[in-house]
Amino acid sequence: MEKAGNLAAVNGVKVSGPFAVNTPVLRERGTTLTVNEVFQHVMNYTHWEPNSALIRNYLEHSSEAVENLLEIGYQFEEANFRFKTPFVDEKGGFHLILTDVDKRARLWTEAYEKYGVDVFFNMAAKEVLKENGKIAGVAGQRKDGSKVTVHAKSVIIASGGYLGNKELLLKYLGTTHVNVATRGKSLCTGDGLAIAQKAGAILDKTFGYCGCEYGGTNPKASRPATQDKYDQNLAFKFGIYGNLLVDNQGKRFMNEGLLCDYPMSYGEEPTLRHSPYYAIVDQEYVDKMRDEGLYEYLTKRGANHDNWFIGSYYKQRGALKSLDSDLEEGIHEGWIVKADTLEELAKKTGFDHLTGTVASYNSYCEKGEDEQFGANPWYLSSVKQGPFYAIECEVSAWSTFGGVKTDDECRALAEDDQVIPGMYVVGTDNGSMMYSPYYDIPGFCYSSCIGSGVIAGHGASAYAKA
Repeated sequence: MEKAGNLAAVNGVKVSGPFAVNTPVLRERGTTLTVNEVFQHVMNYTHWEPNSALIRNYLEHSSEAVENLLEIGYQFEEANFRFKTPFVDEKGGFHLILTDVDKRARLWTEAYEKYGVDVFFNMAAKEVLKENGKIAGVAGQRKDGSKVTVHAKSVIIASGGYLGNKELLLKYLGTTHVNVATRGKSLCTGDGLAIAQKAGAILDKTFGYCGCEYGGTNPKASRPATQDKYDQNLAFKFGIYGNLLVDNQGKRFMNEGLLCDYPMSYGEEPTLRHSPYYAIVDQEYVDKMRDEGLYEYLTKRGANHDNWFIGSYYKQRGALKSLDSDLEEGIHEGWIVKADTLEELAKKTGFDHLTGTVASYNSYCEKGEDEQFGANPWYLSSVKQGPFYAIECEVSAWSTFGGVKTDDECRALAEDDQVIPGMYVVGTDNGSMMYSPYYDIPGFCYSSCIGSGVIAGHGASAYAKA
């Protein structure tokens, strides 16, 4: 059962690529990365919070998941990601998908036909059915409201999380200021979590989100920052460029350089906690970003290829040439505030602590040392020359994660960790693989989705045949 109307609408078809170990792609490249190296890194990064046996099992199945994609026609290239990660070059594991998105959907359609898989589009799963305590199938509902029952001895839940459900965002992430990074509403409204719990499953304790790494965003904007293109309002780049960021009191809350260098790991939780957050810049900084761009601006301040990994990404992007008109657009739409003085900006925004924060921040800029949070000196850009701007930014996400507690075979667990035979939970609905903030390995979310899918596929098939 697929809630979307077609495969092209499914988020997993659009991703950049998975992280995997010991695949044919890596063996051909001569990569020496091992499952154990990745496993130890992941568990140390997460302080051993996820289900370690499940993480190990998923990593050991990651190659099979990629091989399945190769079999249906996907093409990959092992590549370094845009920001610094623990596994690159001869220890790389990120598989960049070379197949264009439209073709991916066609490949899946052909594979379903080849293997006799029936897909019911525009149909939402409503309940996992049981008979005599055993899984008996799924009750679903078509878009027109008609009901359908699919009889089955085993069920795999893979509904993609709860990004499209504001109530669950508030419940699990603590804020509703989380936006869908694919220009519009998400069909992922927590259906899988709901039907699993109704069937007796319990939830694990880790909830988080896979953030969009291309800047801040705002629901008021007509051109929000949603993807790796520069056709959105470029003022949102100030939500991720490493400049001064404050909360709704005008207080600084993080090392802004980490958000630029590691947006999907170190940058996620601070911005989520303070969403919406605000970029504070002056006219001098605006002029530099419009005329020079971040790469040229920071390399003049000491950043280079060796000490600023993400610099090569920004070198390709250049200056924010339409910044003047984009700022005016944001002011008109109500998510940018402009003022001639800092005092006026503080009054317009209601940020009681703004002037004091800027004074302290400017002193760090003059000293070349961030005495509060330790930001790299090249990110420290004083806020002195009016007019001044406050850009309201909210976080955006590719998906949420966290949900049903499972064992290492992706089998849903009930109270007292009792296995629910025949019910499997994978991907971002599986709470036992996840950790917050997002892993510092690009492609890990998609990889965990397809890797856990392989595990559950084997298990569900064997259980149904038993």
